[in-house]
Amino acid sequence: MGMETFKVWLEARAAKGAPTSLNIWTMFDSLEKGGGVISDRVPPTDLPHLRRCLQAGFLERGPFGGFVPTRAGVAAMEGEVARKMARDPDYRRPDWMG
Repeated sequence: MGMETFKVWLEARAAKGAPTSLNIWTMFDSLEKGGGVISDRVPPTDLPHLRRCLQAGFLERGPFGGFVPTRAGVAAMEGEVARKMARDPDYRRPDWMG
């Protein structure tokens, strides 16, 4: 299965439940790969995770396309950043997190 348009997929399905730590990790990883923006086309395996984050208010439509984290999304990712920094002392907080 190829890449799906995130927005189209979101409109077709409703999220089931609050975001889990795996959902938040997927959001963080996707944002890190995109320099703070999740493109409109994401791997199908990421869609359910990102859908939960979007519907929880952790992501919003970016001004130039794609999806960017909200303040609530950044707060939700703080734990992921802290764990990553604990594992890798050279890792620095991404600029896109503010």
